[in-house]
Amino acid sequence: MNKQSKYAWLGLLVLPVCLADITTDGSVGSAQTLNGPEYDIPATLGTQQGSNLFHSFGQFNLNQSERAVFSGPDEIKNIL
Repeated sequence: MNKQSKYAWLGLLVLPVCLADITTDGSVGSAQTLNGPEYDIPATLGTQQGSNLFHSFGQFNLNQSERAVFSGPDEIKNIL
């Protein structure tokens, strides 16, 4: 295996780790990159309208070992 092939395989192995990201796009709430492996997504990163909480993401990718936890006030019934 030549040197270029080794680097190509290394890149493919690292790719799933690089894709595990959650970023907000700033259209509702502030633009942020969240840190995992347990991503806390509070209501302050979105916009509340009545009992609905709206979020907008630039990227939302999770690995099998990661999870996203949405939180907000008790009056929130739907997170969109």
